[in-house]
Amino acid sequence: MKLLLFVALFTSSALAQQHPPAILYISPATLSWTPQGWVVKSSDAVISNLALQDQDLLTRIDGNSAADLGPLSLLNLFDEAIDRSVIAEVHRGIQTVQLKLRGGKGQTRPDNRPEGAVRTRRDEWHAPDFKVKDLNGDPVSLSYYTGRWVLLTFGATWCTPCANEVSSLQRLTAEQSQKLVVIMLAIEDKDQALRAFVATRKIAYHVVNLGDAHSQIPIEYGVSSPLGSVTVPVTVLIRPDLSVAYAQAGGGDPNLIYRTVSDLMGQP
Repeated sequence: MKLLLFVALFTSSALAQQHPPAILYISPATLSWTPQGWVVKSSDAVISNLALQDQDLLTRIDGNSAADLGPLSLLNLFDEAIDRSVIAEVHRGIQTVQLKLRGGKGQTRPDNRPEGAVRTRRDEWHAPDFKVKDLNGDPVSLSYYTGRWVLLTFGATWCTPCANEVSSLQRLTAEQSQKLVVIMLAIEDKDQALRAFVATRKIAYHVVNLGDAHSQIPIEYGVSSPLGSVTVPVTVLIRPDLSVAYAQAGGGDPNLIYRTVSDLMGQP
């Protein structure tokens, strides 16, 4: 019995170390990674827009083990569930329940996009690297900031919740300038509008105009689905080793980003 208990504890410990801790927030639910899957926590007993409930344990999604899916992969699958049927399996109390997330219409099997189409990185635990230029023409590369925390915020000038988050991003930039780099990646925007947005709000962090919402970077970060849907704002906090610590999708309390990022960066 002691040997079996030791094996069980060792296996659980090994699994726990396989991936770094991660949190995904999709209003009104917070999903936290565990070796068994993603645990749902919410102030709402029933999360109708996700077909999930408070205290659900998400164990499988779209035929994959949920515990093997990183926060960006999970975010992208939630996004795709708007356009197609994504089936999830959850442990709810003593029951195992199959759900169709968000009630998406279409095939329940994996999508049949043509070979070569941009696809989600389903096993993504580290942030995909990219090389772009900001509005000043300066190069911006994620790998360049290895060793520092990076906060990516995908947004647009036409997005009211995105504008509401600027004060929190400015505050983080000022208070954490030695440890944190903030980068805004704008999608479906115009240079002129974006430059006016930056000037009016005196934005001090990098701002990049990505253009097409369905280009590779937004898709890899779970901002848009290759099948059509787009979500902004999306915020991603990346550790100094480029692993994803936190992702947040959709508008809500604009101070949530400040509190969460400050708390996570304060952890050893």
